[in-house]
Amino acid sequence: MEISGIKQNNENYTNTSSLAAVQTARVENYADEIEEALDILEEYAEEIQPSILSYNKSSVSKTMALILFRNSSQRAQNRKTHQEMVEGLVKIAAKELGLHVKVASIMARNHDIGHMFLGHDGERWISEVKSKMGLGVYTHNSTGPKELIYRHNIYDNIIDEIRSFHPEKSEAELNRIKRSLWVIIDGINSHNGEKTESSIAPNTKKTEKGLEEEILRCHTEPGFDRTISPATPEGCLVAMCDIIAYTPFDMVDSLYEGLLPAIEGEHAKILLEFGITPEEIATANARKYYDKVARKVQITLLKSLIQNSSKDKIALDLGMADLMYRYRKANQDLIFGEKDKRESSGIYPKAIEKLMIYYANMIEKEIGLNNLRKISKNRFYAKSLMTSLGKGVDEEFIRFITGTNEGIYDFNVRMLSEVGKTSEYGENISFDRKMALEFAAEYLSTLNDHQFLKIAKNKRIISEADSISIREEYRKSEEQDNDIPNVEEPTTGER
Repeated sequence: MEISGIKQNNENYTNTSSLAAVQTARVENYADEIEEALDILEEYAEEIQPSILSYNKSSVSKTMALILFRNSSQRAQNRKTHQEMVEGLVKIAAKELGLHVKVASIMARNHDIGHMFLGHDGERWISEVKSKMGLGVYTHNSTGPKELIYRHNIYDNIIDEIRSFHPEKSEAELNRIKRSLWVIIDGINSHNGEKTESSIAPNTKKTEKGLEEEILRCHTEPGFDRTISPATPEGCLVAMCDIIAYTPFDMVDSLYEGLLPAIEGEHAKILLEFGITPEEIATANARKYYDKVARKVQITLLKSLIQNSSKDKIALDLGMADLMYRYRKANQDLIFGEKDKRESSGIYPKAIEKLMIYYANMIEKEIGLNNLRKISKNRFYAKSLMTSLGKGVDEEFIRFITGTNEGIYDFNVRMLSEVGKTSEYGENISFDRKMALEFAAEYLSTLNDHQFLKIAKNKRIISEADSISIREEYRKSEEQDNDIPNVEEPTTGER
């Protein structure tokens, strides 16, 4: 006998109607839980933000699109100014859309916490070296969350901060807050919005366990980081505002650095379609001050985003999405293609590889891989290492490596087990050697541009001539550089 909605086969049957209802209810429960988490986090945002920001200090000395320690004008953005710009855009949009403004602000202000020296070039180079050694890939969006969760125990740190300000809170309430914190980390991990310029919808079925799996896969599967969506509309907003922030300022930075002579050609055509007038373009070119034009583009895009978005989807209208796609393509063709021609990419990957080997050798020969897993709990051993090895430019490395704990150690074991057993060296690298190399790579990824250059020069891996080679190619001539005025922000009137 058949009953509607039920398939029977002897004693085994499935109630498909009931199963569908359960699945629908489960999705709704996930969404409700995420919304509840956002409400909780909004209440404690003032305590949460400083805890995460304390691990984001070096962003002021990390490159955006161009190499920071070679910039000639000091006007180009760094990671700190970029993150602050994204935060400003996100606050405006989140308020207009009725989202959790404070939570979105935390995500935005720290979304690039995992970036390393030399910007996306450094990310690409260290990924190439890691892949060559059979270590998986480096992705900035997931490196920050990985370090925060597994090395720095960020959830416990935040709860300690909240407990110190709110001693009246019960452990049950503190645990409730702790179970919500993954939502903020997810906004950081899922911010790679380059996969689309049109719209991003939140994945409301995601859980904390799902986030942890995504972090792992970002380190083991090339390109996986571009396939994931945030769990929240706040996270989707950060991803879209990230693109809105950097697209016009990639052009601006390149103008200041001499990679582009002026706003002209395809860039000028696109800006006219954004509503920038010919007079505004001419004035920007005459004064060599381009920020006002870029900001006007951002405002136009942000208005479109606000008008076309909801809690279910963060979106631009199709016309604006197409225009931004063309803008980014023009940047790629006119800026980054030219930069890649000038960039001496033979210098830095070799330096990264040599430094990874140097620090891996120190781990294996001087520290001992078996000591790493619990080294953070052995303060006497850590002190002896600082005394014997923590000298000169290696002091920061010893400080970093003595902070290793079970969490980050076990994550790396699992990650390297997923990657595979072979490398491009033509021979197998032992698992212990891979672990040492991975910790060395992790340390290098924490450095800012200046720290990396200082260490590489100290170890005689990069010469002084190498370190300034690109700068000389970027400069058109000393006379032309001297023609660029030092434009200050006016106190009144039009800029």
